[in-house]
Amino acid sequence: MVLRHFNLREQPFGVTPDPRFLFDTPTHREALAGLLYGIESDVGFIAFTAQPGMGKTTILFEALSRLGKTARTVFLFQAVSNPTELIRALLIDLGEKSPQGTLVDLETQLNEVVVKQSQTGQRLVVVLDEAQNLDASVLEAVRMLSNFETASHKLMQIILCGQLQLADRLAEPGLLQLRQRISIFASLKPLNRFETAGYIAHRLAVAGCRNSTALFTPETVELIARHSGGIPRNINNFCFNALSLGCALDKTVIDASVIREVINDLDAPKETVTVPISGVDLPKGEQPNGLRLQVTWSGLRVVSIAAMLVLAALTAGSMYLARAGALHFPWAAQAFWRAQNRPPMNDRSPTAVAAALTDDPSPQVFPARQLDASEQAAASPQTEGQSAATPQAPKAGKHPTGGRQRSAAKLRSNREIAPNGPVQVVNARRGQTVAGICAEKFKGCTTELLDRILELNPAISDPDFIQSGQRIILPVIGAQSQHGKPKLSGE
Repeated sequence: MVLRHFNLREQPFGVTPDPRFLFDTPTHREALAGLLYGIESDVGFIAFTAQPGMGKTTILFEALSRLGKTARTVFLFQAVSNPTELIRALLIDLGEKSPQGTLVDLETQLNEVVVKQSQTGQRLVVVLDEAQNLDASVLEAVRMLSNFETASHKLMQIILCGQLQLADRLAEPGLLQLRQRISIFASLKPLNRFETAGYIAHRLAVAGCRNSTALFTPETVELIARHSGGIPRNINNFCFNALSLGCALDKTVIDASVIREVINDLDAPKETVTVPISGVDLPKGEQPNGLRLQVTWSGLRVVSIAAMLVLAALTAGSMYLARAGALHFPWAAQAFWRAQNRPPMNDRSPTAVAAALTDDPSPQVFPARQLDASEQAAASPQTEGQSAATPQAPKAGKHPTGGRQRSAAKLRSNREIAPNGPVQVVNARRGQTVAGICAEKFKGCTTELLDRILELNPAISDPDFIQSGQRIILPVIGAQSQHGKPKLSGE
């Protein structure tokens, strides 16, 4: 289905080492030339190293395919733990059935088989894969295989193929004689971003892609090159999953959004971090520099998200209680302002504070004025039998916070008709209360401030329930009083 969707003849990013898909980069050309030269020159031993996924097996198959019928190849992929298993595995691959006997017997039998093979005119090439994992005794037995020779040429060519650790193994003092017999060292280096782009285009072309537009956008190729580290196997994984996801999303071009999702889905590379430790008894001579842990970025991401959620929950709970007037912590107010990307109120002028608390970027500050009789009648709550032109006398009442509740009728009665100082307007948010707005606006809410807000807003019937978007009139804070309390302008 994926091939039909993208008009491909075969899968371009498969996992098999098909020489047809070999991309001819400078590092691959150099490694291939070194292998061919070493085999044709009868040097005896060749070492071939690269990072996992760089395409060592593909290069080997290409080299052996170019030799054609002039060579017979033996591949040993299985792990061998001792010299006897090594010789027995070679005999089985050369066609001998169930070879038995001691190590000396097996070596004698191998020598006879190798001599017969040389009489056919074909070279014998033995490839030992993952050679970095071989025991030192097995590597020493490999060195002894170089004694299978005639006066004019070696009876077998041995290629030690493995990861970069193989070079470290061969540098060990105990393997000095084997190291001296290795005439050619071939290696592969990761692809750069230009080679990555050519690699992807080459494999698509071999798979039959004939689209007029590039299947992978330049930004996508850049992301693949960066996150794959230039390793062909990683590039294949990214591209294979990107084609599958692109087909599911009905996309004709693989863009950056697709490859980002693929990168997030695949396992992230591991990173070593050092965690300081204390109170741990260390062996004598060791320094308590820290504990080294192997973690994945995906694990770090989960831990970071969980920590942020816990912090957000604690901060949100504190803000809710602060808005409700139940408590006031300076650190909670500071956290709230930082979460809103705004500086705290005590660092800002009254005009700037008004701008921060309103949805409108410009604060609306109104000077005090005396309302006429008609405006007073419209703004003042009336009781039955009371004249509309006569304002209701204010009644004494207690602040609703601190365990003292007050009815809506008492709240309405404890207000003045017109402000006697400059005011500003803010828009209430969902779930806010008068006490919450007061605590948020003035970094703490006193009875005096709350009563003043209620006086300026006679339309509020219940201070604990305010509609979202309702415009609330607030006094402007002036200088501090002698007792440290905010002093309202006009007082």
